[in-house]
Amino acid sequence: MVSQEAYPDIRLEREVHTLIRHGYKVTFVGKLRDRRGLVFGKKYENFKCIEVHIPSLVYSLLEPWLSRSVRRIKGILKRLRPDVVLAINPIAGIIVDRIGVPMAIDNREYFYHKVKYNPLFGIEGMALLRRFRYMMGTIRRRWIYRVRLIEVKLAERHPMIFPSPEAKQDFCCRFDINDSGVFVLKNYPSITEIRDIKTIKVRKNVSFIYVRIDLPSQPPSRNLNTTVNVLCSLANKYKVEVLVAGINYDVACFHGIGWLSLNELYEMLASVDYGLVSWDPHYIHWYFSPVKAYQYAVSGCVPVITD
Repeated sequence: MVSQEAYPDIRLEREVHTLIRHGYKVTFVGKLRDRRGLVFGKKYENFKCIEVHIPSLVYSLLEPWLSRSVRRIKGILKRLRPDVVLAINPIAGIIVDRIGVPMAIDNREYFYHKVKYNPLFGIEGMALLRRFRYMMGTIRRRWIYRVRLIEVKLAERHPMIFPSPEAKQDFCCRFDINDSGVFVLKNYPSITEIRDIKTIKVRKNVSFIYVRIDLPSQPPSRNLNTTVNVLCSLANKYKVEVLVAGINYDVACFHGIGWLSLNELYEMLASVDYGLVSWDPHYIHWYFSPVKAYQYAVSGCVPVITD
């Protein structure tokens, strides 16, 4: 796996964890911003990391930084001799494409829909400076990805992966791409990863967890109002507790447990019954697959997800 951005994020952890659980040998080449979590910072015989810092100017495909990065990654891949390289996002795809090795691209961030989703004002409650940076970043990505058609050129030469069927369909229709080389990888675990979960056991004291800092204020795309109303009603009759990671307030049956490290978070997830991804419907959900579902499931916490 090759990335030009600092990782890991949950999607990358999901891909690494799934591959190593299925017996594949995996090497991550890129910059690590954190060595904690599901796989990073732990010892696996078939997984290792090679830290490489790729300058941010490569994101704009500027020379000589792009050529330098290509030469550096080429040297590493020459030593590793991988059967196939998974490029994390199209910019890493450009680098690996120039090297000329077998590759697939994980187009996890379909930037057109980030631009479409209110780029001027960003997410509700976002500070003015962050809104401006958000806007400039999405405009830059739209120029790089859309005007220069990088995704299209890569998809014509290499398999490309999207996080949802709708994102795949939109991409293929928008650019008249044959979908035979375009695939979908949702953020859900494989059967091998959750085979130890035989049955769902419900206790008298039922516990839920929600990992997010957007309660009580919520952006439209992550609206939990219906879920909150249902759980509060249940709490009037049954022993229901909802833990919220990332905040420090208590309201009704909702109890904030503050900020947790990744390792602490996975330990907490293993101790509760259900994880909430039950947002009210929003059009942007069509183009993404929630990584929380994966976090919950591989920790032994049953995810509750809206269709």
